[in-house]
Amino acid sequence: MNLKAVSSFSSSLIYDDMADVEWEKFESSVLIEVKRGDDIFTSTAVVIRRNILLTCAHSVESADGGRVFWDAQYKPHSKKFVSFKKVIIHPRYNQKKSNYANDLAVIVLDGNMPSKTRPAKIYRSPEKVRPGMQVHRLGFGERNGMNCRTWTNPEIESYDNKTMSFICKDEKGVIGDSGGPLYLKSNGQYQLFALHSTKEGADKTYTVSLADHLSWIKFNTTLREA
Repeated sequence: MNLKAVSSFSSSLIYDDMADVEWEKFESSVLIEVKRGDDIFTSTAVVIRRNILLTCAHSVESADGGRVFWDAQYKPHSKKFVSFKKVIIHPRYNQKKSNYANDLAVIVLDGNMPSKTRPAKIYRSPEKVRPGMQVHRLGFGERNGMNCRTWTNPEIESYDNKTMSFICKDEKGVIGDSGGPLYLKSNGQYQLFALHSTKEGADKTYTVSLADHLSWIKFNTTLREA
């Protein structure tokens, strides 16, 4: 992998063949830290309300507590965080049986994210996401010894109706990108359409289609905004 830091967003990482990332459009992608016993785990989430995040269920299942950081690089001792208030796991998610199917969770925060963090909008036309499209994925998986907001561009291979998942050709995803948002650029706007769930083998990533879960997301977020 050949990565470099971007000067205007010094803690963000980008593959050097993609130099025109509009970083300010992706500040809704954030790092989450969860505690299970004495162990700390990090992964990725996306802000959809000032005090509500979406992430993958497996990233927050059985967590004893958690925090979200809004800096572009993970600094465990930073004061720039908000604690979790409540985690809601999708009722049909089963880690042992469903794998990536329904791998979705809502995180309600104990306070609001900074006003500069613009919530992402969920894309309502998943039928327009077609095989061969290169999309935008943000993740905080560890690369070069750092957990930074990193942009990569997996390619849509197919859609699985049974699991409501987009399957992507993806050689650049790493552990910690789980929960990371995938965007499609439509009419000049970046639209959130899926979350990175799991990578299988060297080049295949399964993602959770958000439009297929929109009623569940709405039900669990409508009355929870601070």
